[in-house]
Amino acid sequence: MTRLSAPVLGGALAAALLAGGCGSAQTQSAASAPGAAAPAAPSKEKEEEARQKALKRAGLERERPIAEAKLAKARKEQGDQESANQVSLDKAKKEHDLALGRLRDFEEKEDPQRRARARLDMQQARDMLDEAKEELEQLEMMYKGQDLADMTKEVVIRRGKRRVERATQRLALQEQEVQRLEQNTLPLERAKLSAEVEAKAQDLDRARRAAETASLERKIDLMVSEAEIARIKMEIEALEAAGKKEGAAP
Repeated sequence: MTRLSAPVLGGALAAALLAGGCGSAQTQSAASAPGAAAPAAPSKEKEEEARQKALKRAGLERERPIAEAKLAKARKEQGDQESANQVSLDKAKKEHDLALGRLRDFEEKEDPQRRARARLDMQQARDMLDEAKEELEQLEMMYKGQDLADMTKEVVIRRGKRRVERATQRLALQEQEVQRLEQNTLPLERAKLSAEVEAKAQDLDRARRAAETASLERKIDLMVSEAEIARIKMEIEALEAAGKKEGAAP
């Protein structure tokens, strides 16, 4: 067997190492070349993202008709509320006007007429008393100068006195009636009518405030429904724009 010298052996070893290094470098260079196959993970991520966008788009499309139906319902309820508010306000105003009319009629007509009638009745009672007294005086004077039987004179005089007494009682009752009418009955009736007017005014005010609150609630419902429709449209448009952008990308 031929022995190799040390210089020859060293050169062969160096050549072998150099060849191995070149092969490793070529392998690494080939692995990092631009045309090398990319990992599969990014492709799956894009597919998943596209799937999620499609699901979201489908969900929005399902929400849209529901939101549109809610919007139509909100608009109808707003119109119905306005009609109901008008009916309620008209009713409350009519009742208030009727109560106010009764009070005015009482103050302008009924009250002064009833006072006048009561005072007239009282004056008639006073006149009847005066007439009864005058008749009695005339009878007493007439019978004083005539020679009549005592019985006849007594009967006539007694009748005259009874008429005076009855007229006196009637006048007293009439005076009490006038006093009660003017101090109690008429003021109480007027107070009752005034209280009714005040109550109807409060009902009208409550009806107005209730109508305003109900109208505001219906308006808020309508705004919420409109905002929901706008949100769905904006999200669908955003998804469409993103899809177009991705499709245009190289």
